[in-house]
Amino acid sequence: VRAQLYAERCKATAELNLGPENINRVVIRRLEHVYFKPSQVVSILEEQTWNALPAKLDSTVTPRSNSNDITTLVQTLCGYLFKNSEGIIRARAMLCQVYHLALHDQYYKARDMMLMSHLQETISNFDVNTQILFNRALVQVGLCAFRAGLVYEAQTSLQEICGSNRQKELLAQGLQMQRYSQISPEQERLERQRQLPFHMHINLELLECVYLTCSMLLEIPLLAQLGSSPDLRKRVISKTYRRLLEYHERQIFTGPPENTRDHVMQASKALSAGEWKKAAEFINSIKIW
Repeated sequence: VRAQLYAERCKATAELNLGPENINRVVIRRLEHVYFKPSQVVSILEEQTWNALPAKLDSTVTPRSNSNDITTLVQTLCGYLFKNSEGIIRARAMLCQVYHLALHDQYYKARDMMLMSHLQETISNFDVNTQILFNRALVQVGLCAFRAGLVYEAQTSLQEICGSNRQKELLAQGLQMQRYSQISPEQERLERQRQLPFHMHINLELLECVYLTCSMLLEIPLLAQLGSSPDLRKRVISKTYRRLLEYHERQIFTGPPENTRDHVMQASKALSAGEWKKAAEFINSIKIW
């Protein structure tokens, strides 16, 4: 915030003849500090920050009076970057706002903004860090849809990340070594440098649980509808879930569930048998909720 105030004052000085680049860099850095945090945390942070500054200092971009409303603060920061920047900074601002809206249960706004940005078509042209931010925003939109009871939308959003079995790598939350992959020490060092700090992590166990639960609620009715027809059985919504289900059904003896996957598979078995109450008990007993 101090750096932003300084950059604004420098830009207002006509003799310096500075462009908007300095303020843009500070604003995007400030946005990246707050977009992933709950409103209560950011509200306390903003209040303490402004209290530490002299009362006569105020910002033209984010006035002191707007610091209490976090949604307005994020919207103001993003709006400024949409008007005064382009390229990678603008794309990152868009993704930060999508993440923030999804985190605060505003699914339709987050979804519409993600679709209108058309970043799905061009994200491969951006740098790796921006691709990671895109993956995080996509996952958060899927979790938001699940909280809103939109099972199909949640499964569709999470399919690309969770269906690949590379969640850790795609979200920069750890290295996931593949069996036959050969990574040079230099590549491994770069991967470790991109890792996000722990306080920015998305709970991967919760993510897997949501994805498998959504897949179960869509796949089990589909399997019941298709019956034994070999042609229709080729239709698959989630290959990951179907593979886990087939492995679980092949087991001769299944003990009590020990992890998230076991709970969901046991619930799937109960759901297939028409035991709705038992399936609900297995889902409700997952500790991650």
